[in-house]
Amino acid sequence: MACSWSFAFRLLCYGLSFLPSTSAYCVAPDSGCELDGYLELLQTDSEALSKNQDAVIGLAPAPAPFWPMKNGNVNRTGYLPSVAATNFSKPLWSWREPDRESKGLTLPTMKVFHGTPMIDGDLNVYIQSTTGWVYSVSSAGKTRWEFDTGADNPGNVALLDDAVFVLTRDGTAYSLDSATGAQLWKQKIAASTGGDTWSAAACEGFVIFPATEAGKNGGTTEVIAVHPSDGAVLWRYSLGPPNLTMVFPQGMTNLVSAGYNQMPAIVDDSVLFTSVNGGAYRIGLQDGKEIWHTPGVPEASFTTAGGLVVGPNERVYLGASRNLGWGMLRVFDLATGEVLANKTFDLPLEAAPAVAPLSPGGPLAVFVTLGRDPECDPLLPLPTPARILALDAITLEQIWEFVLPMGDGIVAGVNSSEGCCPDVFGNPTVGGDGTVYINWSGGWAYAIRDANGDGTVDMDDSSEVTAFHHGGGSNGNTALAPGMAVAPSCWQLLGYASDA
Repeated sequence: MACSWSFAFRLLCYGLSFLPSTSAYCVAPDSGCELDGYLELLQTDSEALSKNQDAVIGLAPAPAPFWPMKNGNVNRTGYLPSVAATNFSKPLWSWREPDRESKGLTLPTMKVFHGTPMIDGDLNVYIQSTTGWVYSVSSAGKTRWEFDTGADNPGNVALLDDAVFVLTRDGTAYSLDSATGAQLWKQKIAASTGGDTWSAAACEGFVIFPATEAGKNGGTTEVIAVHPSDGAVLWRYSLGPPNLTMVFPQGMTNLVSAGYNQMPAIVDDSVLFTSVNGGAYRIGLQDGKEIWHTPGVPEASFTTAGGLVVGPNERVYLGASRNLGWGMLRVFDLATGEVLANKTFDLPLEAAPAVAPLSPGGPLAVFVTLGRDPECDPLLPLPTPARILALDAITLEQIWEFVLPMGDGIVAGVNSSEGCCPDVFGNPTVGGDGTVYINWSGGWAYAIRDANGDGTVDMDDSSEVTAFHHGGGSNGNTALAPGMAVAPSCWQLLGYASDA
């Protein structure tokens, strides 16, 4: 039965896209798709897997991860179709990094989590630290293994099959056994990486790393694809020269790299990512050749909203900002890169949005976080209003709003000994029941929803807001799995379960 690449079918693939074993079947040819063929592929794959399991007794493959990379899937939508833990008033467990010495190019005392935890199919958790260590923690919050990369500030890891992939500040990529933490391979693939919080991506046959070319600094200037089996470089794509020059109060100028906080998405046999001033790129997954590039907004200054997301509606969403000024949600056509909308806000948008159904069976929505990044050591801290909006994914009309307490302009818990200076928000994530998870650098982790549908998420209504005060900043998003959630802060992971 022939079918068009319908909205309903895209939602099916969208819900399955976080599963590497099925993501290959959610690729839409330009002319449409064969639904019968799609179901046959799934059945064939399942039968082959069953035969393989019969042939290799006791060596069943690991179940597909629930949250294999930042924002949860290759589309980077931030959406888990299942219901996760929804009560954030008290975590089931917390986990802190053992006492480690920082090393390499970062601040001498930088010993924090600037990333997002990942969750595998057995509910084990993975996180990297700026100290250069990679950790795995059980679903009960107990350390499973630890691995020292020997360098500092690795980017957000990605999970694929039985491996954990990570790239460190010195440009060395690693593949680690997800069960034991043993090194599977090690390859020097880049001159270095940025000092930002970029993220790896992985799908069958490819691991994608943002990196920094020799003689450049600040963030991402190239994107590299390697093979998961051995780390061999498959292609490189250079983002070109820096997009802008920043002027500091002292009168100094500094060229800013072309990308920052990169979070590449993998969709329809292509890779998509952003520029530092709100532009977007799409290149081929197989060869790294440019498909389209849409420049950033001329008025946009340096923005930390480095990730984009690709919705099941063939639209690409990303954030851009002018610090101390406006924020902008930009929407592009996936096929052509045409700008479909530039929606502005009175506050900066310094995190990637999430795209998910508003509720089970409800309309598709875009969730954005608005607020100015707090300071680490401000001379004159400014009050920092912040709010979360749910918008219709097509019209961008507001559906609901959540207003946070007024911040004091300083990262919660900041001190000179541990170097935690994150953005105002981590990227939002969304569970299958419509619960939205927010990490705010005012020191709180939130689980929110507009339970009564009145357009306002009420801070004082426990059916709409549950929260935990951990007292730190947060750069990562809450990782989700069925009945489980793990929220990061600068110094600890917080584990939640449905029955807790």
